[in-house]
Amino acid sequence: MIVRGAWVLPVTHNPIRAGGVLIRDGVIKAVGSGRDLERAYPDEEILFFENEVIMPGFVNLHSHIEYSSLHKRCRRGSFTGWIQDMIRESRRMEDDDWVRSSGLGAREMVRSGVTCIGDITKTDTSFDAILDAGIRGVVFLEVIGFDDSVVEDIITGLIERIRRFRDRGDGRVRIGVSPHAPYTVSRRLFEAVGSVSSRMNLPVMTHLAETEDEERFVRDGEGIFAGSFKDIAGWKGVEWRGVGLSPASYLDACGLLSERTVVAHAVHVSDEDILLLKRRGVSIAHCPRSNRYLGVGDAPVKKILDMGINLGLGTDSLASVDSIDIFQEMRSIDPRVPPPTRIRMATINGAKALGMEDQTGSLEPGKCADIIAVTTEKDDPYNVYLSSRDDIRIVIAGGSVLYED
Repeated sequence: MIVRGAWVLPVTHNPIRAGGVLIRDGVIKAVGSGRDLERAYPDEEILFFENEVIMPGFVNLHSHIEYSSLHKRCRRGSFTGWIQDMIRESRRMEDDDWVRSSGLGAREMVRSGVTCIGDITKTDTSFDAILDAGIRGVVFLEVIGFDDSVVEDIITGLIERIRRFRDRGDGRVRIGVSPHAPYTVSRRLFEAVGSVSSRMNLPVMTHLAETEDEERFVRDGEGIFAGSFKDIAGWKGVEWRGVGLSPASYLDACGLLSERTVVAHAVHVSDEDILLLKRRGVSIAHCPRSNRYLGVGDAPVKKILDMGINLGLGTDSLASVDSIDIFQEMRSIDPRVPPPTRIRMATINGAKALGMEDQTGSLEPGKCADIIAVTTEKDDPYNVYLSSRDDIRIVIAGGSVLYED
């Protein structure tokens, strides 16, 4: 099959006007002039998109698809209010509710042109949802616990979860680990999860520096996370005095920062924190619309990019955004960031962060045929970021058509 369009946007190479992509057995075999490909392979089926940009499927670097059913059920503008609502609403969910919610989220990803995902799950329902949806990615198994007396039990359970999923997924869906955040995971648990990830060579994703309250909690042992939040979470008797470090330095002291690590948000990071993340080879998942929905501020994106850190793009969950739309995420990035960089953040940068850049994130021979066609009236193909999910005409993952308009 040859997919032709007004433009082919490989991402890692220059755009090709009137280009095409040859797909065989789910793999990209050639990228080039559409006419040249048709002449060279006259027996191939042709999918022709006259006004569309042919580009890689999006890589959503940070999501929680199991929370899709909580859309508009958690308050906006207050992170602590939102997380209290999340705890309350989650406790009302039954096992079947989580399965349905993850399925809904996976379908929303496909409809939005996402063909690869970094997803955090506490219920383990997103693994099969992503697999069934036909896309690829890494499912990060979440752990939470501030009581050191149960760390061994948590780690035993985590290893059982890893073994349950690790050999499934036909190579499309891999497993990682996710110690939730500095205000929900004890130092001992962080260190234990880091040890597991290192020993089993697993990727790690955690939430970092999302709020100013997190900084106060980690550094000084003060603020909302040291007070009423502990009561809500059920850790009333657990002591925490602060460690005199920023959240980033604290995670580094726990041995959690490495080239296998993705940190989500990184809103409240200092220049020293950014340098530390750069030295450790950490990738960052930028979630601009979720950050604004929750009122936590804007990440220093330009500074992070200028420092050379790998920065991908994530939506977070439908509990903290109005819709799953990577185009809106790209438009919400700092206006100083040029269009080609926005496109890279939504594709190859996310794939690199997940350790899947050899499979997806760009249109190159040998990679999986993860492709979308997007209608655009702009002559510059990089301005495709000004489109919307309603402009997607087809979504192909591994050579299979998952959505067609």
